[in-house]
Amino acid sequence: MSEFLDVAIDAAKKAGEIHKKYFQHQVEIEVKEDKSLVSTADKESEAVIIETIKATFPDHAFFGEETGKSGDSEYTWVIDPLDGTHHFLRGIDHFSVLIALMKGDEVIMGVSYDALRDHLMTCEKGKGVTIDGETAKLSQETDIAKSILTFEWLKGFTRVDKDQQVWQLIKDSFSTTILDAREEYQAVLTGKVEAMMGGGLGFYDFAPYVVMIEELGGKVTDMNGKKVGPDSTSFLIANKALHAQLVEQLR
Repeated sequence: MSEFLDVAIDAAKKAGEIHKKYFQHQVEIEVKEDKSLVSTADKESEAVIIETIKATFPDHAFFGEETGKSGDSEYTWVIDPLDGTHHFLRGIDHFSVLIALMKGDEVIMGVSYDALRDHLMTCEKGKGVTIDGETAKLSQETDIAKSILTFEWLKGFTRVDKDQQVWQLIKDSFSTTILDAREEYQAVLTGKVEAMMGGGLGFYDFAPYVVMIEELGGKVTDMNGKKVGPDSTSFLIANKALHAQLVEQLR
């Protein structure tokens, strides 16, 4: 395990303790400009993640959901301190910590941690994907009509003008499913579901999974087939052959 990954796991678990502390307890809530919610748990989690990383890598840059972009470095940490805030605030136990590390414009490491279940998914570029208790692999199905598709925040597709194309894909696919975000990615990363897409999101919502999918030989782009990065608001992941077909239909 590299020092990068070691620090990221430590930071994620510290944030997870904050999740457990506040879950199903009263917290202060604010409404952000985009109408999404942010709570004390989000803010404290992001603060402890940044503090933990800075203790080892003081010169690195950060891109956090709550604090935005800061610093100027070859390395940038991308942080969603509480992915699933709305679930968290409703007392639904589907949320996690997401931490990714970019070197230049490439995601080279990713961590997803579900504190309530002590469930950890990790990846370092060139070193494989680790998922608690399961083998990481992508489905190699290439026929849309035989594929299961899953979606992160279906409502968000209206924000990227892809709602009609997405509904057509839903009709053409074998089946669709919507789980909680962490379970959806895990289903793709273990070959149970062929493809996943999301719209109207921030890069921090899916950055750790970019390196995981690519490490398994899959393809990750935005819904127009372009490379994803900090300014991306959508994503599409699948094996390379199926991905090409999905991008074509979305166009």
